[in-house]
Amino acid sequence: MPISEANKKLKEMYGNTPNVTHKVTEDAKDFMATDEPQWFITEMNKFLK
Repeated sequence: MPISEANKKLKEMYGNTPNVTHKVTEDAKDFMATDEPQWFITEMNKFLK
């Protein structure tokens, strides 16, 4: 699924939910991006700051 479609779907599903943050990458093969550990760690660190 292209990122533009993924972002649209996520906004439809969670757009009115408070305290939700989503990040999407085209390179990951699963929803937690465990196959892209550096990207995942970088995004998690940004979120936690």
